[in-house]
Amino acid sequence: MRALTLVLCLAVACCTTVGKQNPYQLTPTHIGPVRLGMSEPEIGALGLRFRREMAEGEGGEFIRIVLDIGDELLVVADLYDGHADSLETASQEMTTERGAHVGMTLAQLRQLYPDARVNIGNTEGHYFNLRIADGAFFEFDTSRLPESCFEHSGDCPDLSHWPSVKYFLRDYSR
Repeated sequence: MRALTLVLCLAVACCTTVGKQNPYQLTPTHIGPVRLGMSEPEIGALGLRFRREMAEGEGGEFIRIVLDIGDELLVVADLYDGHADSLETASQEMTTERGAHVGMTLAQLRQLYPDARVNIGNTEGHYFNLRIADGAFFEFDTSRLPESCFEHSGDCPDLSHWPSVKYFLRDYSR
């Protein structure tokens, strides 16, 4: 009887765990509970601790909201015209549905997303990212890359071991 009770408890625990959605999931539209396009009042209604600050960008001044979504997991939302048009996190605990997370190397991410596109360039500053979906990117540190990586010659070392440092979402429709 004890063995049957243990099996039933394990089955219930397994089924309820499988059925729950990870609250820290990275998707092409969300980082955890924060969604692209949310207004400042909608972000406030999430009931999370946050810090609001003014920032300066290429299009002028904008609102930046830094949210603590739990266990010191941070999400940064940049609001233009009152809505979040970009989200980012450097937290390694959140994952995509395929198991990708910040801190994985380019090679590891390419295994999970074989059709993803690597972007390296020098428009408005250096960038190096892996686009896994429209507007969804894993970004990599560019500070130690040689300048030749950002030129049209493309003379760049093997970057497969480079770890990602951020997950970034951008709404290009605005």
